[in-house]
Amino acid sequence: KSWEESLVTARVMTGAARPHGHFGESAHWTERAEALLAPLFHAAATAGLAMRDVVRWVLTQELREPMALLGQAYPDGPVQVEVLSGIAATEERERSGIFSTTAGILAAYRSTSALDLADRVTLDPASLASQAATVYICAPARYQALVAPVVVAFLEQVRAAAYGRFSAGHRAGGPVTLLLDEVANIAPLPDLPAMVSEGGGQGLLTMACLQDLSQARSRWGHASDGFLSLFGTKVVLPGIADMATLEAVSKLAGQVDVPLRSVNYTPWWAGRASMSITRSWRRQERIPVDQAHSIPQGTALVVSGAQPPTPVALTPWWAYPPFCEAARLPQPALPPERSPQNPAQPADRAGPAGAPVPSGPVPSGPGPSGPVPSGPVPSGPVWPGSAAKEGAVPGAPPALTWHKVATKKRLHPPPPSLR
Repeated sequence: KSWEESLVTARVMTGAARPHGHFGESAHWTERAEALLAPLFHAAATAGLAMRDVVRWVLTQELREPMALLGQAYPDGPVQVEVLSGIAATEERERSGIFSTTAGILAAYRSTSALDLADRVTLDPASLASQAATVYICAPARYQALVAPVVVAFLEQVRAAAYGRFSAGHRAGGPVTLLLDEVANIAPLPDLPAMVSEGGGQGLLTMACLQDLSQARSRWGHASDGFLSLFGTKVVLPGIADMATLEAVSKLAGQVDVPLRSVNYTPWWAGRASMSITRSWRRQERIPVDQAHSIPQGTALVVSGAQPPTPVALTPWWAYPPFCEAARLPQPALPPERSPQNPAQPADRAGPAGAPVPSGPVPSGPGPSGPVPSGPVPSGPVWPGSAAKEGAVPGAPPALTWHKVATKKRLHPPPPSLR
């Protein structure tokens, strides 16, 4: 509800929706839209209103209502009211352009379902910093650009809470960790470079996944040139074809001295055969560009700190417990009213709490780099492994089997070593 948080939220949402809006002719409209959003957010928060009210104000170009709400909350005439008064006094065509730009930033809330979900707030992002909880944010590829400003605003509040908790001395439980897959599409944080550089010292760790550095250049411009420095550990997976990325990996690997051996023979017409051997050294790339592109499937290159890239084997989930065991556990089906293809469930096929338990073989066949485990899934209320243990409660799912490897910290068998 604070004015400062409203300013930050408006800035990050604007930056996510218009990543290049601060350059060229669009810089004016981006700045004005950001200036309009902040007091609207603050007016709705102080009055206990919802996001649908902010969207209504923007789409109808209504300024009198939020100005009145801010005037009631701040009788002394705060800067929020002055910002809205300045926009209201702007020439009509320019004011229309400002509202149009602002409406584009809030495009995710143009659907009724999105507004209904915004009315039912069940999670406070700031509370995640003090909880042992995980939040999954998923969006289909077609909607990622649409919902990106909302996701970025959520992550910004988590970041602020993590920084505040760390500065207050509450450091038990470890840092808050952001695992951002497809970060350039669904979570394009405008402050990502600063967040990565300073977050580790303020209780926030960030893992970002990109297809290659071309995505970073498109989203963050010249700031992306420092990504290989900002992220302490880089994992390079097979299939990268962006030449700039491959050249960067090759240069990070450095060069090595390769021994050369040449043998020279005197010609036959010299009358006396002789041979000389010359040994020398040649400087060449440790990992050429073509080798960085042709990383074998199932392996990766790890670049950490000042160490040269190290090849490592990846752990396929379908081949090692407990991940493959989790895939075998029966999953509860949808309720009968939501499963028209299977309206009735026999009583003897009911799982825990009456949920139907699927049966039949698990699909088998070759995976990306190994066989997928096959075998039938037991039917009935007995979970896999529960009947084999003495004293097991029928119908209760047992704990997954975690294999402890001697002298190793990992809890599942290590993948085969590279040769």
